[in-house]
Amino acid sequence: MADALPGLSKERLLLKSGLKKVGISVPNHVQEQLLAYYRLVRERNKALGLTSLTRAEDILQDLFLDSLSLLPYLNRDGHQRLLDIGTGGGFPGLPLKIVRPDLELTLLDSSRKKLGFCQLVALSLGLSGVTVLEGRAEELAHRPGQRESFDLVCFKALAPLRVLVEYGMPFLKTGGRLVAYKGEKAATEITEASSALRHLNARYVEARPAGRGGTARGRCLIFVEKVGTTPDSFPRNTNLIKKTPL
Repeated sequence: MADALPGLSKERLLLKSGLKKVGISVPNHVQEQLLAYYRLVRERNKALGLTSLTRAEDILQDLFLDSLSLLPYLNRDGHQRLLDIGTGGGFPGLPLKIVRPDLELTLLDSSRKKLGFCQLVALSLGLSGVTVLEGRAEELAHRPGQRESFDLVCFKALAPLRVLVEYGMPFLKTGGRLVAYKGEKAATEITEASSALRHLNARYVEARPAGRGGTARGRCLIFVEKVGTTPDSFPRNTNLIKKTPL
């Protein structure tokens, strides 16, 4: 597969060096799948608005490598259902699925066009076990079959942690974990989320560097565990969540 994507030699070197820098080792054919995904992002970005990033270095770092920073913390024992809320162009879910094909991945977004792109990526790369879910998290979380049925929920969204946990906790099984990709204000957001965690029967676990030494531009991963059933009243509608966060 080394010559599968001619014209991407620069990107190939950037990806290879980036993976090494964050301490992730993947076979060459998996690197080529990631590069094929990268090429689809570049080809479709103008039409779909998948990212505001334009430089290869930034796209590979902020989307691909940042997404894969969760990889070392994933459970390697048994079957895992992963829900990526607000996935957009498939981040962080699809890079994780490419490297860990055993994951059962569901991608949730309100944009049909972006979910269509995610389906295209999965089909192009031959990824099985990928489901797309169109709609709003605060509505879908109340549906049987979705509520309290996932082992892991992740966000790369920009909303504060206390907002993300209200959207995400209802989807998790008891004992499941929510992971939020955050930056330098992570400590403040953890403190502000304490009331929300109490209401939602959840607890803060830890914050870990995003990659070896926190290489992804000061980013970290916040882990929150669900310790009991989410009260039926959560999540509330979006207006309430934003105007009166827990």
